Amino acid sequence: MASSVKKGKVKLLIIDPQNSFTEGGSLAVNGATADYDRLITMLKEVGDNINEIHVSLDTHTPNHIGHPGFWEQTNEQAIPNSIWELSIDNKTNIITGKSIIDKREITITPKNVDLNDYVYKYLKWFDTGANTHGQRCFIWFEHCLEKTNGHEVAKILQDKLTVLGNKVKYHIKGQNNLAEMYSIFKAEYPVEENPEYEKVQAFAYEGGKNTDVKDLLDGTADTYDKVIKKVNLKTNLNTELLDNLLGTKEDQNTVYICGEARTHCVKSSLIDMLEYAEAKGLDQTKIIFIKNASSPIMNTPNDILRKATGVNQRATREFLEDEAITGVPIKVDAKYKMYNALSMTTDYIIEKFQGYGVNASGGRKSRKSRKSRKSRKNRKSRKQRKSRK
Repeated sequence: MASSVKKGKVKLLIIDPQNSFTEGGSLAVNGATADYDRLITMLKEVGDNINEIHVSLDTHTPNHIGHPGFWEQTNEQAIPNSIWELSIDNKTNIITGKSIIDKREITITPKNVDLNDYVYKYLKWFDTGANTHGQRCFIWFEHCLEKTNGHEVAKILQDKLTVLGNKVKYHIKGQNNLAEMYSIFKAEYPVEENPEYEKVQAFAYEGGKNTDVKDLLDGTADTYDKVIKKVNLKTNLNTELLDNLLGTKEDQNTVYICGEARTHCVKSSLIDMLEYAEAKGLDQTKIIFIKNASSPIMNTPNDILRKATGVNQRATREFLEDEAITGVPIKVDAKYKMYNALSMTTDYIIEKFQGYGVNASGGRKSRKSRKSRKSRKNRKSRKQRKSRK
């Protein structure tokens, strides 16, 4: 009799593997090329066992809220070349940018005064408890501009994705000028939730593409060449994509996430998946972060594990360094089963994909576990010697 047990699929989510974030790009993430190399190795070994691959594409115009073109200094001078972390005084509405590179400070305002009220509410939101991603608002170097080389997927990875064919889907994100959208699933503060949005939505996009109205809310396609012809201005939670990735309680998928940058777009995407999985009563350990296929942006908090798990960052960091792991099943407690997915045999990875958390044949026992057993044995021996005395 055929088994009635349902099995979920295996899905890989690659966040923003684009030229702008690769070494030599305008907002280069140190380590990105090595991340792609390791990811390509994994795809060569186990690509046949991955049912779907989803690739997000950060997509902007020069006038995006995270670009200098949106802003000017209060003395009407251009924004100096740097990366600026923004803050706002709740009483005076004075907006300050502090360089994460050299600590300079500037006072800024939107270039268009009609956006002032919207922007004041937008920036103040980042200091509220609703900011579960723990992100800040920045002015970045221009990056991932439409119709430029910086927007394209890094060639070494794109070549491999092309070979994998129709199991790959591409998703436009961040195209709405009025919101920072690190996560593939929603903006940090969705524009639809800002009470001033209806007054300023004309500023949401000026890309000038000839496109059907229906495409303004559809940023998905099965090739890069198709997806760049679309426009996606939605910034609220994409539950359709989350449901597709995660599956259901009866037939839950295993989702691996990686990409650039660990400190921002990967972190926000991971937290959105975890929060949605919790709300739906799904198993969070089936959401797995591939640690050595993702790198951080300099001088910003590299706290993805603390934010995603609530585990003390110092303890987590020491544990990670001790174990040299890469595949991290995310679970909201301090007990982990961590394995190095990319240094295991292909058979082990396949077994891991079929049922994560099972220590399949070929799996290594952690050094920490051996140390713990040895420590317990030593304590027991000391107690026995003391009792004999």
